[in-house]
Amino acid sequence: MTPQPNITQTLADRRPHAHVEGAAARFYLRSRRQAYPGRHPATASLNIACWNVRSLSVDNDCDSNSPRKSALIDLELARLTIDICALSETWLTGTGSIREGHYTFFWSGYHDGSRPRHGSGFAVRNSLLPCMETPDAVSPRLMTLRLKLSSGYLTVLSAYAPTLAASSEEKDAFYDQLSRSISLIRRGDRLALAGDFNARVGSDYTSWPDTLGAHGVGNLNENGQRLLELCSAFHLCLADTYFAGSMSSKVTWMHPLSRR
Repeated sequence: MTPQPNITQTLADRRPHAHVEGAAARFYLRSRRQAYPGRHPATASLNIACWNVRSLSVDNDCDSNSPRKSALIDLELARLTIDICALSETWLTGTGSIREGHYTFFWSGYHDGSRPRHGSGFAVRNSLLPCMETPDAVSPRLMTLRLKLSSGYLTVLSAYAPTLAASSEEKDAFYDQLSRSISLIRRGDRLALAGDFNARVGSDYTSWPDTLGAHGVGNLNENGQRLLELCSAFHLCLADTYFAGSMSSKVTWMHPLSRR
């Protein structure tokens, strides 16, 4: 679904004791900036979103005059003034990057020669490139990015979790790897965990008072339980559940037929 930044309240206002700004299927991290040489120009906020793109084409189609999909996503993110977008289901093999007019795309997939599936990545505004480190392709489902901002360092994780139909072993492997990656984040860094977790976390915020807000989506399922447990263990909060926004600001994907 197309991201639409519409959150104006900082999560830090609600949880000043937390060492993170938030974790969610879809969210926006907003923090005040001050300009200094070699970084993004001063603006009122830093907008982080995530998007299940369901394939990221970085090559032109020889049989079509249509632009590559990365160019179309580039224009849409620029229209929405997104700074960093965590991408899911890129369906690209290997690792690499491509620079478009407004953003540079980074991806992590299975080794070259394998069938394209899953995949994670980032779209980073070109003006932010001087203040970022080279993204780390942890796995086809996980990629990390570290930036130096005026307020300190920010680490962003882009994740694509197994679907509900995946085996328990595959889910366990993903969450074990994600837990290790979070544990390795340098002390003092702010953390933003973004991506498609194929999860419904429900709305029982009384059972998860430090993790879940009052605006959750759907009924809790197994993947949602795993996500809540991870967030609780690392003192993360599902940021998009703290704000009463539209459905398109709460989820990364909607079934085209059932609209669920």
